[in-house]
Amino acid sequence: MTDYKASKRIVGTSAERTPEANADFTDNFSSDNWTYSRAGTEIQITGGKMVFTDFQNGGQWRSAYRSTGLDINDTKWVLRFKFRFSAASSQSFWILGLSSGTSNPTGSSEYIVGAYFVDTPYMEIAKKSSSDSYRSWTGGNVFNPSADTDYYIQIIRTGETEVQMKMFTNSNFSDGLVGTNTQTIDSNYAGLDYLMISNQSNGSNTRTMTGEIDDIQIWNGVTTTAGSFTAQTNSIFSETDTGKDFLFGSDGNWTEVA
Repeated sequence: MTDYKASKRIVGTSAERTPEANADFTDNFSSDNWTYSRAGTEIQITGGKMVFTDFQNGGQWRSAYRSTGLDINDTKWVLRFKFRFSAASSQSFWILGLSSGTSNPTGSSEYIVGAYFVDTPYMEIAKKSSSDSYRSWTGGNVFNPSADTDYYIQIIRTGETEVQMKMFTNSNFSDGLVGTNTQTIDSNYAGLDYLMISNQSNGSNTRTMTGEIDDIQIWNGVTTTAGSFTAQTNSIFSETDTGKDFLFGSDGNWTEVA
């Protein structure tokens, strides 16, 4: 990126003008800060990833959870992670979600919102309230992931009553969009301060899934991961990849100019 300070003109890429903000929480599984319940070798950190090995759908509740250490905002946040699976029979699993507690998500008083892996296989954004027996889903798009493929999952709470999930095949969370799924929730989905991985314990224990997740990130209190590049007031930023020009105003924002 070149900064021509004398003329207040900056030349660079669009990514340089709007860099990604630092996440408020990250877990790349370089250390183990999770608590496990009946997980055995089915859920464990191996090689810097959270690995599922013949993760059983039922028989008994199996889970892994950890605190985010954050007071998660009740109206806006962004959760991102990488997911891959290699084998699956008919199954139902909370691959990763934000939960109000650490108890069994099935039939408990916990609230949870997250990515749910179901039996086609497909993935959806799902929810569970204190009155649900396991998970609730109100329809909409579902995603059909393929085995041995890296997927990048983004879940955004866009407001008090809505969450949205997108699946990408590119780690920039922009290119390779597989699909978008939105769910309506209510204000009781609050205090979601824990990360939760869990099976559906009232299902059949002959159903299994083998896969992994990695690179968990949370941005709290926002609905975008975009940061900001600060410049002198009235500076012009010329984007080399888009051919567009933007003016940096006294309000600290960029505005496209003709």
